[in-house]
Amino acid sequence: MRRIPWLSAAILLLATAISLHTDLDGWAGDWNETGWDLGASGMTAATLAGLPLALYTRRNIEPLRSLELRCGGWRTACFLVRRCLAPSALTWLLVVATAYAITLALNPTPTRASIWPAVAATAAVLAILAISVALGLFLHPAFSLPLIILITYLVPATLDWADMDGTAPGFTPSGATHLSLPLIVVSTHFVFQTLFLTAVGVSAILLSEKQLRRKRLRAPAVVAVLLVGVSGTLVVSAPPATLAPTAAGEPLTNRYVCSETDNIRVCLLPDHERLLPETVETAEQVAQFLPPGSRPESYIEDTIDYPEIDDSAAYLEVGAVGIDPTEAVVTATADWNRCLDEENPFNHMYWLYYKLGMWPLDNLVEMDGMEFMSNASDNAQIAWWNEGLGSTC
Repeated sequence: MRRIPWLSAAILLLATAISLHTDLDGWAGDWNETGWDLGASGMTAATLAGLPLALYTRRNIEPLRSLELRCGGWRTACFLVRRCLAPSALTWLLVVATAYAITLALNPTPTRASIWPAVAATAAVLAILAISVALGLFLHPAFSLPLIILITYLVPATLDWADMDGTAPGFTPSGATHLSLPLIVVSTHFVFQTLFLTAVGVSAILLSEKQLRRKRLRAPAVVAVLLVGVSGTLVVSAPPATLAPTAAGEPLTNRYVCSETDNIRVCLLPDHERLLPETVETAEQVAQFLPPGSRPESYIEDTIDYPEIDDSAAYLEVGAVGIDPTEAVVTATADWNRCLDEENPFNHMYWLYYKLGMWPLDNLVEMDGMEFMSNASDNAQIAWWNEGLGSTC
């Protein structure tokens, strides 16, 4: 039975590794997204790892009591942490170190980096494991295991889904907050989030220690409520996780990486170098059906201080590149040297998706003003595309 904490550690390692590998292109090389992805992946993995921990503490409550019966509260809490949580905690630190080592290798000089997303992720994982231990000590597995899933997974996921841009994401790093460059991570948000998650974990260990020593729970329960309540109040008053560092379009850095072909040039921040091949491929495909003069000659991320830039270049929205390079190229091309068509704002964008083979012709024809596309020649389509190019707003 003493191997079960190590089994939990193995589950935590495997589940987090699978999740991170699935979204490897989304975080590897981007320091802030690495921390956010660790939180999103780690919370789910910790829920899975907490289930055997709850079983372990429930089945071994009497041996645990006999071992530490004569010890004080502090020593009992340390013993509980060492026996039940230490293997998973050490494994989690190994996961964090490995993820950041990968990001460091791909991007040794990040544009904007913060350690706080990883700190909050670590606090969340440890809090979930502590909750699992506490529920295992207090309840039969028939009750504790469903409660672990409800409290540590379903509730955070529901809060994030229901209130993605509001207060709820401040309580958990489970996935609602994207930290795409060049947004500056607001430390206060993550400090308060970490305090809240730490209060939850400490409260769980405090109550577990009292339960293990058969002590009265009224006073520690009051302390736990105060800890969680005060830190939760701070979370409610905290600012959003990210702020734009400069006015829209103002250059942020003169560090960038470029790739140039016969038809096109693409320049991205070093943080997005891993996405350069996909971005160039999409830009090349666009160049195959849009002749020179009807398309940008260059695509530049909009926070790069690029020399000698002119109207032949389109700006890629930096946050969009990190999420979907193809969509970023399509949007930048559709908006290039063109005023917004208020009546049909998405026609040019969806026409590009159609030409790229990502949007069916039938759906395109059904859009207002696009009925002629059902039998339009390539020249007629290009003539339609060129209408409005170069206009001033």
